[in-house]
Amino acid sequence: MISFEIFKRFFFSSRSGALIKRLSYISMTQISLSLFAFVVVISVMTGMNESITQRVNSLDPDLTLEVSQVKSIDSLKSQPVIQRLLEDQYKIDYAENSDVILRTVDGLYRGLVARGLSQTAFESMIQNMNKLDHKAKPNPLDMIETWKVDEIPGEGEAIIGYDTAQMLNIYEGDWVTLIPPEALLLPQGEIPVLERVQIKKIISTRLQQMDSQNIWYRSGLALTRFQDSPSRRVQATVKLDDAKNAASVKKSLSGFTDVKVTTWQEKNLALFAALALEKFCIGFILFLAGLISTFSVVMALSLLINQKRKDWALLKTLGFSDKSLKTLILKLGLWLSAVGVGSGVLLGLIFSLLIEYFPPSILPSIYYDSQIPSKVEPVFIIITVVVSMLVCYWACLKTVQSLKKIRLN
Repeated sequence: MISFEIFKRFFFSSRSGALIKRLSYISMTQISLSLFAFVVVISVMTGMNESITQRVNSLDPDLTLEVSQVKSIDSLKSQPVIQRLLEDQYKIDYAENSDVILRTVDGLYRGLVARGLSQTAFESMIQNMNKLDHKAKPNPLDMIETWKVDEIPGEGEAIIGYDTAQMLNIYEGDWVTLIPPEALLLPQGEIPVLERVQIKKIISTRLQQMDSQNIWYRSGLALTRFQDSPSRRVQATVKLDDAKNAASVKKSLSGFTDVKVTTWQEKNLALFAALALEKFCIGFILFLAGLISTFSVVMALSLLINQKRKDWALLKTLGFSDKSLKTLILKLGLWLSAVGVGSGVLLGLIFSLLIEYFPPSILPSIYYDSQIPSKVEPVFIIITVVVSMLVCYWACLKTVQSLKKIRLN
């Protein structure tokens, strides 16, 4: 291809000129580094988002159902919506939630959500957590031990998250007092309903919103005095074979007007929105950095036009018109851009794949996961290459269009 041969001779041969050669290398390096950083950072962000989403989905039910005016699990089991789900052979479990105020022996307070789970739900939660922790290879300096089935809370016992334990200086074996929130509205002198529970285990789900907001107990074995609390809710939880079908299953239950159905995506909507916004902002900033690097291509192309007037005159004597010369200069700019874009994306892709298949465990123990995850999306790589080349094409085209006539002397 003649344009590629001219590109090599004009930009990188011994007769190209030291200034043009140096500026060409700088242009390609800038584009390459900006795209390398863009691909690696977005791949790491995608890996982190997927890791968090996977953990949330493993620890939260796919669907949560509440029936209005139903306050007991036995009554909930007889509801038509539950019979419908059983007919469809979905895996159903039952839980109870209450808003509580936790008070330590040191007089520290914190508002939490008390979640009463069944034995089966606890076993599934333990299995999923251990599976995720084994896959993530947590930091060996982490103080949290593996949660075992025999550590499920019994009568008068509960478990709390690592963040709550740190904030309130709670240790395993400590006794804490749980107070329903409506006790704050009682008249002075009236004794509120209280319940003391012993902390059986401190766990880390590696999700800050869970570890800092929840306390778990066996349904029916603790918080029995809170049965009439206005904040107490009984729920049916559903686990699907494919969590992506949660929205379609919810839609199929829309005929039950007295039932409130919440999917796991809706329950964690704020978290997912924050992750998406973070990824967009970082990607946009890196895109602007890459856009700025295209200006160096414009400078290299402008310098080439001014310093190669004799070569343009020679090409005109060989039959090139002004339009043909402008097309040739445009192609030279595109070749320069393509080398930078190709090398940057290729290096970023290789580095991202290395992180994906061999994730480094280099983060300190203050993080939930010591590994740096990565997830390469082929569609994203293709879009990156196409958009980068379009931006470079636009910059080169504007440079060529600014030439009313190529000066030959």
